[in-house]
Amino acid sequence: MLKRRDKRIKGCWNPKCKRCKKHYKYKADEKYCSLCKSELVYVCAKCGGLLEDVGRKHTVCAKCLANKEANADARKEAVATVLSATAAVGNVVADSIKKK
Repeated sequence: MLKRRDKRIKGCWNPKCKRCKKHYKYKADEKYCSLCKSELVYVCAKCGGLLEDVGRKHTVCAKCLANKEANADARKEAVATVLSATAAVGNVVADSIKKK
């Protein structure tokens, strides 16, 4: 049976540790910080915030996931605006060609 790789990221949560301040990332199978020897916790892969242990595929916090979805919606709206403007210009050009 194949063992799937755990994609979660751990980080040091000791505020006095240099690795905590720099958001140093550890693999999921590591237990302790190599610098201060405090226990590692699961952190968000994007922002480095504390993440609860939900499952092996849960790598991003709810805040970063919401930001990603909001950015996707904004991109869709921007593309729709550009396409509608392009269609309007195309209609004007087509009308001017028909008049000639």
